[in-house]
Amino acid sequence: MIGETGAAIIGGALLLGGALLVSGASTGAILRRTGHVVRRAGSGARRALDWASTESQTEESFAHPSERVEPAPSRHVVDGAEAYPDLVSSASAGTGEREPLVPEESESGLESLESVFEHSSEHSEYRLPDRDVLRSSPATPVASKDTGARTADLLVRTLSEFGIDASVLGQTSGPRVTRYELQLAPGTKVAKVAALKDDLSYALATTEIRILAPIPGKQAVGVEVPNLSPRLVTLGDIYGDLPATASPLSVWLGKDISGNAVWTDLARMPHLLIAGTTGSGKSGCINTILTSTLLRSTPDEVRMILIDPKRIELDYYESIPHLLTSVVSSPKEAATVLMNVVAEMDRRYERLSLVRARSLPEANRAFRARGEAPLPFLLVVIDELADLMMVSPQAVEDCVIRLAQKSRAVGIHLVLATQRPSVDVITGMIKANVPSRIAFAVSSQTDSRVILDTAGAESLLGQGDMLFKPLGT
Repeated sequence: MIGETGAAIIGGALLLGGALLVSGASTGAILRRTGHVVRRAGSGARRALDWASTESQTEESFAHPSERVEPAPSRHVVDGAEAYPDLVSSASAGTGEREPLVPEESESGLESLESVFEHSSEHSEYRLPDRDVLRSSPATPVASKDTGARTADLLVRTLSEFGIDASVLGQTSGPRVTRYELQLAPGTKVAKVAALKDDLSYALATTEIRILAPIPGKQAVGVEVPNLSPRLVTLGDIYGDLPATASPLSVWLGKDISGNAVWTDLARMPHLLIAGTTGSGKSGCINTILTSTLLRSTPDEVRMILIDPKRIELDYYESIPHLLTSVVSSPKEAATVLMNVVAEMDRRYERLSLVRARSLPEANRAFRARGEAPLPFLLVVIDELADLMMVSPQAVEDCVIRLAQKSRAVGIHLVLATQRPSVDVITGMIKANVPSRIAFAVSSQTDSRVILDTAGAESLLGQGDMLFKPLGT
C-alpha cells in the first residue's frame, strides 16, 4: 500500500505538525527565518568568490606589465556653414560672432542698483525753500472763561448725582478739546469715573468725551470735552527753528492739548507707524512730515522713496530732487523697491565696517576726513501698508522687518501708514520693531489696542485729532 518512502514523508509531516502544535510557532515564521539564513549563506559565498577573483587579477597585473593605452583621437569639428551652405542660412553664416544659447550674466543690474543709491553732489547748489510759503490758520475766537466755568460746574454736579464727590483743580484748552482736571474725594475709586463716560457725554450734550483715569504724573482725573469751535492747526502755525543737535529728519507734528507745538526726530524714533480710518487726518500727517523735511534738508542730506498704492496722495512730490525714484504705485514694484532698499542697507553696513563706524553721522565724519562724499539719510514712506500686504505679504513683511531691525544705524528710516489697523496688516513682528506710533481716530477699541497697545484712539474726534506715542513711553 504505502512504501517506505511514503511512510517516511507522512511520519515527518506528522512529527512537524506535532512540534508546531506543542511549541505554538507559525509555519510562515519558520519559512521566513529559513529563507533569511539561506540568503546570508549565499551572500557570504558570493563575497568569497569575488575576493578570490580580485586577488588573482592583482597577481597577474603585477606579473605582466600593462600596455599603454593611447587616447582616442579627437573628432574634427565641422563648420556647418562652410560644409553645407545649402542647409545653413546665409544670415547665420555671415555673422562673425555667434550669440551664446545662454546669455552671460552681466553686472549691469547691480551697477544700476548702486547708481540709484549712490550719493552725488549734483544738488550742491540747491537752496532751501523759504518758510514764508507756509500759510497760517485764521484766528479763531477762544472759548470764554464763563463757558469753561459752566462746563466744569456741570461736570461736578453730574458726578455728584452718581455719588462721586469731586472738585475741579483746573482746565487746559487746546485746539480741539479742553481738559478738566478733577480731584476725587478720599476713598473714591477712579474706575467709577471711567465707567460714567456715556453718562457724562449725555449730561454735557457732546459727541464724544475722553477720560484719563488718572492723568499720567498727576493725582487727578482728566475729562477731555470737545470744543464748540475747534481751531485749525496748519504747518505755518507750528513751524519754527529747531535745536542745533536736531537731525535733518526732525519734523513738526502739531499742537498738544496745551497749545504747544510738538516736534520729533525721526532719526531717533527710529521708525514710525501711523494708523487711522479714512478722513481721520493720516494723510495730512504724512504731508506734514514730508513738508517739514523738505523745508529743512537738501537732497545731499536726505533722500526719499515714496510708495503710494492709492496713487493720489503722494503724486504731488513727483518732481522734487529728493526722490531716488519715481513715486511707486504698483504693489509688486513696491516689493521690488523694498528688496533694493534692503540691499542698500547691506551695502551701507559694508562701508561703515570699513571706517569702523557705528552710526551714519560717525561714518560721514570719517568719509569727509578721507575726502569721500557723505551718505545721506534715506526716508522710506509707505502710505498704505494694507495694499502691499494683500498682494505680496511675505516679501513685504520680510523686507519691512529686516529694515526695522537693522537700518537705523545706516540712516534708513521707515514711515508706515495704514487705514486698516488689523493684526494681519500690523503683525506682531512689525509692531515689535516699530516702537513709535501715531494713532488717529479708529472705529473700535480693538484697533486702538493694535496700534497703541491700549485703548483711547476710538474716542478721538477725527480731522487731525491724534495720540502720539514716541519711543520709550
